[in-house]
Amino acid sequence: MSAMAVSDDMINAGIEPSKETLENLRRRCLWELDYKKDVQVESLAKKFQIRMGS
Repeated sequence: MSAMAVSDDMINAGIEPSKETLENLRRRCLWELDYKKDVQVESLAKKFQIRMGS
């Protein structure tokens, strides 16, 4: 199971991700060169009004 799937399950359960969680998820996506999921992480950050570094 991918890290993005786990975070999607958490969000569906009503748990709001922390900034640290999204940063770790973004780092993992970049490490795996999965830019599509990196864009999804960015949209989640915007949805929950979490400011991410570049």
